Amino acid sequence: MFDLFVTHDWRENCDRSMVLSEIDNVLGLNWRNYGNIWFDPIINFSSVKGSETLKIMLECQLIYSKAIILIPTIYNSSNRGRKWIEITLSYANKLSIPVIGVIIGTEVSNEVLKSYTNQWVNCDGKIIVELLRSILN
Repeated sequence: MFDLFVTHDWRENCDRSMVLSEIDNVLGLNWRNYGNIWFDPIINFSSVKGSETLKIMLECQLIYSKAIILIPTIYNSSNRGRKWIEITLSYANKLSIPVIGVIIGTEVSNEVLKSYTNQWVNCDGKIIVELLRSILN
């Protein structure tokens, strides 16, 4: 069983759906995604209290994960996505969780994302799972 955290913000993202589908096609029911996109719309994530709530929510999802699948287009798409992924990567570093970046389209040039990521792969389920097996076994 692979316990993963696939990056997200509070909305579904077509690139995220594609990565989930790729992993699903290879692993079927042999994996869990702790990256839950649920959120409470009453929480103001821009406020200090809301930001702390977000950090707690993400840490609770990450604590069970053995690897993080990073989707950089979420980081690049909005300030919200950037904030959520920066918090995720900070906890990944703190908890020593490996981060696999998935290249969708062009190569990633963002230095922040590169600095946290163990390895980058193309969006291909077989390649992602092969890398996960080598990292987690």
